[in-house]
Amino acid sequence: MATAGASRGEAGAPASPPKHRRGMTQGERAEWAKGRACDLAVLVRDEGRDSIATWLAQHDRQALEAIVVTLAAMTPVDRPVSELLAWIDSPTPAPKVRLRLAPCGTRAAAERHRDNGQALCDPCREAVRAYDRERARSRRGTAVENWRVA
Repeated sequence: MATAGASRGEAGAPASPPKHRRGMTQGERAEWAKGRACDLAVLVRDEGRDSIATWLAQHDRQALEAIVVTLAAMTPVDRPVSELLAWIDSPTPAPKVRLRLAPCGTRAAAERHRDNGQALCDPCREAVRAYDRERARSRRGTAVENWRVA
């Protein structure tokens, strides 16, 4: 499983700031730290201790200090700590979305029958016929209008 840090490394962003850090502008250092802070947040939420330890070992003290300060700046201090860390105690699964199936007698239901390899029921067959009639009627109307213009 690829870690967030590994994915950034593949994109060409170094794990630690370049050796010529002094040549980086403040904005460049901030962008670098912001990217690493996001990487660490993903690791903390999605990976285990070993991945986090490996990632931390790749950074020197100065880099880690910049990342910690950036993480602090990114933390919404107006929210209670219990709310910020609620994901630890009770990871909530993604809510299940129940799709409302179109009732028989509609074109969508007819397509569902066809997608499932089922024969069309009478109401769906009639809905498809009505759709096809209307589509043909609108095409003929457009052709007649174009003929009159020419």
